[in-house]
Amino acid sequence: MNLTTLARVKALAEQAGPANDAWFNLAIAGKSLAIEREIDRFVEKKSYTEKFDPDGTTRRFWLQGPPVTAITEVRNGGTVYAATGYRLGPEADMVEFLVAPVKDFDGLLEIDYAGGLAVDADELVGGDYADLAFACELEVLSLWQRRKQLAEQVSESVGGSTFSVTKSMPLLPETKAMLERFRLGA
Repeated sequence: MNLTTLARVKALAEQAGPANDAWFNLAIAGKSLAIEREIDRFVEKKSYTEKFDPDGTTRRFWLQGPPVTAITEVRNGGTVYAATGYRLGPEADMVEFLVAPVKDFDGLLEIDYAGGLAVDADELVGGDYADLAFACELEVLSLWQRRKQLAEQVSESVGGSTFSVTKSMPLLPETKAMLERFRLGA
């Protein structure tokens, strides 16, 4: 899911017309994914299936799409786990098994649930998560300012050989600081 809209980014970049729309759309999509990886959580509000390899003693399984609004099914190898045997944790971010740790499963534990922060960028911008949209906009505008250097090569020497690599463009320190409150486990 894109964390902001083309219209918002173009307004901030003071760009009118469709001439750079493809570039902006690509930058929005790329930076949205980078931010989602940085905070280690799913942003889009939808249905997810996560798989876990239970060790026989773990009772709690943290999910990447909080806040979780519903657990639709928990199963192992096609066998559905009884809904009375687990519950959604108090922070709506994990499934906790009530009776005993998961120990009889032969394969992967699969948890189907509905969760996430927003269905689209408009809901994100208009809700409690506007900082995520702003972080994406900050990153895209930074790329826009540095777009001429994006393909710049840097020479590296290793073991007597020299080769060229493209410089990476990590998230800005300001963006990382802004995202800290959204990081799972923070």
